[in-house]
Amino acid sequence: MTASVFLPPDLCEHALQLATQEAFPEIIRILRLFDNGSAELNINEASSLLDFARFLVQRAELHFPYWDDTRAPFSREHEEAFQEINMGIHEKLFSHIGSSFPELIK
Repeated sequence: MTASVFLPPDLCEHALQLATQEAFPEIIRILRLFDNGSAELNINEASSLLDFARFLVQRAELHFPYWDDTRAPFSREHEEAFQEINMGIHEKLFSHIGSSFPELIK
């Protein structure tokens, strides 16, 4: 199964930068498929992008462990840095990919 996926060019570029920094060749290949924000992806490629988004938020949790204001110790700086990833690239990738591949959103 394939579907057309739209990622805003700035989101795609940001994701490509992060994938390049992490040296994830498959994610880099997939992100380079996007032309003016659109690409035809198969379900495995879409799933890989969602795995990448999950990795980014898990990495942010490890880097900023004091982000949660319901657990001590709490740090406002950790919360802001964590939410930048969580509500930024993570949420946006899930939203855009999930609209084309709703079966992948759990």
